[in-house]
Amino acid sequence: MLLTVISLTAIGGCTDVDVDVASTRALQPDVPPLQAELHLQYSELALREMAEGNPASAKLYNDKALQAAAGHRVLPEKPQGPEMQVHYDRLVAFMGSASRTSAAVLARAQVMYECWHEERRENIDPGDIAACEQAFETALQSHETGMPIKKQHVN
Repeated sequence: MLLTVISLTAIGGCTDVDVDVASTRALQPDVPPLQAELHLQYSELALREMAEGNPASAKLYNDKALQAAAGHRVLPEKPQGPEMQVHYDRLVAFMGSASRTSAAVLARAQVMYECWHEERRENIDPGDIAACEQAFETALQSHETGMPIKKQHVN
């Protein structure tokens, strides 16, 4: 774990974007459950993006993690085209109707939607696109079926 943090810090130091994703991930915010889950999941995604050599995306997710850790409402990005609009609308409807859904499931749906949206926009790795889409769909299905989400690793 320490080696990973050191490696990610070293990667961050070699870029034009100054992002300390490891410090953000290490925060223990005293915030409502949804913000705590958004902090956790956005910071994990920021770590992944930094490890993949994508500091701009890491900064985006790190900033969202910091907003959540400060207790602020963090909204998903609106899509930049009609292809993702239907899924954005599904997410917004899900978030509005999921009063009995756990904060972890709500945060997972939001963060994986954003992951999917960003990976589609970059259009570099079909595997990453599919993994984010599958994780988003799993979160929505978890709400519909009442089954808990099994921890999925998004590459």
